[in-house]
Amino acid sequence: MNFFKHLIVIPARYQSSRFPGKMLAKIQGQTLLERTYRNIRKTSLTSDILIATEDARIEDHARSFGAQVVRTSKNCPNGTHRTSEAIAQHPKVNEDTIVINVQGDEPLINPNSLERLAQAIEDNSKISMATLAAPFTSLSEAKEPSNVKCVFDQNFNALYFSRSLIPFTQDPSIIYHHLGIYAFRASFLKTYTSLPKSPLQEVEDLEQLKALEHGFQIKILLEKKSSFGIDLPSDIQKLEELLCR
Repeated sequence: MNFFKHLIVIPARYQSSRFPGKMLAKIQGQTLLERTYRNIRKTSLTSDILIATEDARIEDHARSFGAQVVRTSKNCPNGTHRTSEAIAQHPKVNEDTIVINVQGDEPLINPNSLERLAQAIEDNSKISMATLAAPFTSLSEAKEPSNVKCVFDQNFNALYFSRSLIPFTQDPSIIYHHLGIYAFRASFLKTYTSLPKSPLQEVEDLEQLKALEHGFQIKILLEKKSSFGIDLPSDIQKLEELLCR
C-alpha cells in the first residue's frame, strides 16, 4: 500500500464553547466550514483533505459540498485529539505521514503556508510540531483574549503562547499572533494524545501548551500578515466587511 506523504485534517466540532454551531454560520452565503475547505484546496500540496467532526449536521453539510468526512468522538478535548482520532481511521496514514491540522474557523489561511509547514517537519526530525505566527497591526487586536499571542527564541522555537498580551510592549509589530494551523508527524500525534493535561494548558485553554510543558519543540514560521479566525459571533460581521474590502 502507498501511504500518504501528507494529509490535511480540518477538525470541525459543533459545540464550540464561545460560538456554538459556528462551523455552519453563513459568511456571504457560504458556511464557515465550506469557505475554509475551499480555501485550503488551493494548496500546492497533493494531499487529501479530511474533515473530522462529532456532529451529524456538520457531517451532512460537509458531504454536500464533496468533502471526505470522518466521525469522531464527542469526548475529544481539542482539535489535536480530534485530528489524531481521525487519522487513526485512515488506512493510508503511517507514522511518517505529515499531518496538517487546519482549524475550521480559519477561512483566510494562506494555502501556500501549508507547504512551508510540511517542509519544516520534513527538514528537521527534531521538530515535533510547526505552526504559524504573524505580527499584529493594531494594539487593540493584540489585546483581545480571543487572539492568541506567542513568543519565541532566536531560532524560532516557541517559548510560550498566551491569551494575555505578551511581551510587555505597546508596539503591535513585535507582538505575534498565533494562527490556528499546525503540522506534525502522525507518530507525534499518538504521543501527544497519551500525555496528561498540563497546568498552563488548562489555565490558558490552549492545546499547544501541553506539548511545550512536556518538553516538545514547536517551530514557529513567520507570515507577513495575520489571518482572520472566527472565535465569536461578532467576528462574522468583521470578516464580511473584510471580504467586501
